[in-house]
Amino acid sequence: MMYRRRLGGFWERQHTAGNTDSIVRCFMNTNSLFHRFLFLLVFLLPRPVGIDCCENMILRDAAFQEKRDIHRLCVMANHEDEEAWKRFADLETWFQNNGEDLNIELLRVEADQPEMTWREYGIPSAPPSLPVTVFAGHYNFDNSSFYIQHWEPGPADEDLEAIRSSPAREQIRQKIGENLAIILYAPGNDDSSPVEKILESVLTDWNQKEPFPLDVIRVDRADVRERILLSFTGIQSTDLDWLGIVFGHGTLISPPLQGEEITEDNLYQQLTTLTLDCSCLQSPSSLGVDLPMVWNEENKSQIIFRGPAKPAANDPIMAILAEEANQGTTKRVFWLATVWSFTFLVTIVILAAFFIILHNRKFKNI
Repeated sequence: MMYRRRLGGFWERQHTAGNTDSIVRCFMNTNSLFHRFLFLLVFLLPRPVGIDCCENMILRDAAFQEKRDIHRLCVMANHEDEEAWKRFADLETWFQNNGEDLNIELLRVEADQPEMTWREYGIPSAPPSLPVTVFAGHYNFDNSSFYIQHWEPGPADEDLEAIRSSPAREQIRQKIGENLAIILYAPGNDDSSPVEKILESVLTDWNQKEPFPLDVIRVDRADVRERILLSFTGIQSTDLDWLGIVFGHGTLISPPLQGEEITEDNLYQQLTTLTLDCSCLQSPSSLGVDLPMVWNEENKSQIIFRGPAKPAANDPIMAILAEEANQGTTKRVFWLATVWSFTFLVTIVILAAFFIILHNRKFKNI
């Protein structure tokens, strides 16, 4: 059983088994053969995850229109653990006062429930000790979860502030609306690294030729206020130079570039992707996951939309890069569209067979 905090302070108590029983009873109580067929069509028909259609927009513009990934702060303990319920209530109060416009939901996860699926919260199995509060990321596009951080038994005030914001994320949300993208850069420990020169060259060239400006934000690995961002992005797990491109309302393109991967060509390819036309098979959500970040009406009012993509006929190099980016992005979602189409056809066949069997039985009973 799980308790989920909804926007506006509402709570929803969820129990999968009870919901399933209700659905089965609804189906069995439906006398009309046609209604049963429609029921199966609505509830069993597979749906593509994370694919939205958009027209007359570049991917960068369309990103501002998509739903954000909602990450999870989970208080995990057995049902009767009073300490966990008190901590949960304290976190609820914190969210009511500080969590507005933040893409994070608060969950109370009962660890002693037999139907628990731990991977849904980004961990492979039950925590070794309870109570514990786990911060887990969630990627809507493929419905996957990943571990970010945990606290025993729960986060302190400075941890909650690090979850909510940090200097780098604050700069991102203030600058992202007027830029094509933000280049997030965390220098490594190699003093002879060429990344600074690469960034300078790319920014100068891009901002002179393109109407879509870029900006760079440097992440201080030693700043404790950035510890959630460092964990979320994977920066803390490497000593190499790390570079990630952020666009829309905080979407981080995956995979980020590290070490020798940081080249002008690779950087141009990821940036050019954002200037391509958005389509059903090439959506912003397919490019990466949203950072945990405040995004409010003031930020929305600062967005400058760029309009439809324009061919780079005056620059053959940029045209080639655009074509490569287009092919690469399409391949990333081709597998999902293929699986969905195949599943759709199989489901239609199964439903048709089921409909024929029910029809024949009804005919024999007449």
